[in-house]
Amino acid sequence: MAETDFILSEETQNALLAFLLENDLTFIPSLDYENPFYAVLNTVEDINGIINSNKLTGPIFLPKKKINGYDLIMGHIIKNGKDIYYIKQRRGSPCLDLLPSELKTNFNPPLITSGFISYYSSYFIDEAYTEIKVPDWIKIIYKEANKILGQRCKKVKTKSRWYWVDKELIPYLGSKYATNVPNLNL
Repeated sequence: MAETDFILSEETQNALLAFLLENDLTFIPSLDYENPFYAVLNTVEDINGIINSNKLTGPIFLPKKKINGYDLIMGHIIKNGKDIYYIKQRRGSPCLDLLPSELKTNFNPPLITSGFISYYSSYFIDEAYTEIKVPDWIKIIYKEANKILGQRCKKVKTKSRWYWVDKELIPYLGSKYATNVPNLNL
C-alpha cells in the first residue's frame, strides 16, 4: 500500500482537490447511507461541504470516471435498528483513497487533523474476489499529487512516520492550532 500522510491548510487542500477533479476522478464519500446508492461530489465546494459536515466515516474514494467499468461495492449492516449501507474499501473499482485534513474548531486550541492519500497494490473487483493489479493511472496521479504536496509542504518525521506539513501552518502548529499527530518535530 502506498500512502502519503499530510497536514494541510484549506488553501493547499483545495489545490489538491482541484488537481484530483481535473484528472477526471469521481469523489465518493464514505458515509452511512440509508440505501445502496452512494453520493458523488462534483466540486471543491461539495467536497468541503461533506468534510465540514463531520459525516465522513472513512476516506473519500476516487475512482476514474469512464475507465474501467467496475463499480464500488457496498456492504450492509443494521445499526441502531436501521439499515446502513457503506462502501467496502479495496472492493470494486480501483481507486485512490483520500482522507482530508480537517479543522475542528470545537477544540481549544482548534485542532487540525492529519489526512492521507493512498492506494492498494491490488483490488477485488467483484463478490468472487477476482483480483486485479493497481492500474498505472492511479500511480501516475498519486505521484503528481505528491509533487503538489512537495511544493507546498515540508516533510517532517515523527517517531514512526513522515508527514507533509503545509509550510503556511508550521508557524502556528502548537500555538494557534493543535494537531492529532504526536511527536511532530517541526
